[in-house]
Amino acid sequence: GAQNIAIYEPKVKVDMTRIVEPSLFQFDYVFDEKCSNHKVYEECGRPLIEAMNRGENAITFAFGQTGSGKTHTMFGSSDTK
Repeated sequence: GAQNIAIYEPKVKVDMTRIVEPSLFQFDYVFDEKCSNHKVYEECGRPLIEAMNRGENAITFAFGQTGSGKTHTMFGSSDTK
């Protein structure tokens, strides 16, 4: 099932009152830094490929800081193709 993560962020309201407000995020999958690319593919990628083979639509959205490896992770390097 989905996993929820709350980030508690200090903010200042319009009237200059300081508050700590949670930002809630829901993820279908959460992996740590020890997780292999193979496991991520098996959990996330393979079901999308299988859905497309059945004629369904699918999309993958990669989000992260510039330079963090999103494109390399999705496409690999030019010497491995």
